[in-house]
Amino acid sequence: MGEERPKTRFAEKEESVRIPGHAERPEPPQAAISRILRQAAPYMGAAWVLTGGLLAGLFGGRWLDGKLGTEPVFLVIGLTLGVFVGMAEVARVALKRGGPS
Repeated sequence: MGEERPKTRFAEKEESVRIPGHAERPEPPQAAISRILRQAAPYMGAAWVLTGGLLAGLFGGRWLDGKLGTEPVFLVIGLTLGVFVGMAEVARVALKRGGPS
C-alpha cells in the first residue's frame, strides 16, 4: 500500500488539443529560413527586375543623350520604360502568387 504520488502536469501526458495547421514539433531554424526564402524568392526577383529596369533606363538614356545631344529626352524615356517593365514584373509575380497573404 504505497503512497500515491500527486499527479502533476509534467508527470503524466495529458490529452492535448490539436490545432489544425500546426506541426507537432517546432520547425528547425534552417528549415524555417529555407521555407521563407523559397516563398520570398519570386518577390526578390521582381525587385531586382524593377531595380535593373530603372538602372538600365537611367544609364542607357544618359548614354543616348550624350551621343545625340538631346539632354533629358532619352533619360526620361529610359526611366519611364524601366518603371513600366519593373512594375509589370512586380504585378506578374503578385498575380501569379495570389497577392499578399
